[in-house]
Amino acid sequence: MSARHTEMARLRWEKLPAYAYPQATIDRIKLLRKFHSQEDTATIVGVSKTYVSRIERRGFVPKKAGRPLPVRPGDFAIQCNHMTKHELADHYGVHLDTIEKWLVGVDRQYRSRRVYETKPIPSIETLEEAMRGRSMIEARDYLGVSGETFRKWRRYHGMPIAPRRKVGR
Repeated sequence: MSARHTEMARLRWEKLPAYAYPQATIDRIKLLRKFHSQEDTATIVGVSKTYVSRIERRGFVPKKAGRPLPVRPGDFAIQCNHMTKHELADHYGVHLDTIEKWLVGVDRQYRSRRVYETKPIPSIETLEEAMRGRSMIEARDYLGVSGETFRKWRRYHGMPIAPRRKVGR
């Protein structure tokens, strides 16, 4: 299979629109149109007859798709290491797709800030000291943990746990 057939097969497989054909294909159409009919040229190159006529009307210049990609800012490589994609999009005022394209050319060292660190289970004495003279809510706030973590720690040490209340009943 020739390089031309391989290129055309790739373009058909990717279902690229007409304006995405490479300049080499358009140059080939221009050359073939000097000697062949519009239909024969379309068949040889593997494009539609309509595409050949559109290219001729444009003077054998490919149509540009959409707006060009905005230039990546100079500080982007620094900012992308500590901001999420949504924060980057808001910061630079561009779409998420643009951020994705910019990230391709950057060695990103970003780590999510939502790293769940498990605290070590405190001793039973620490829990009893936190609960002395406090409600359960005050005790868990004193230890700086959620209610579920506080219940898990109490269950681990075999301390009595009140059943959870059903919300909305």
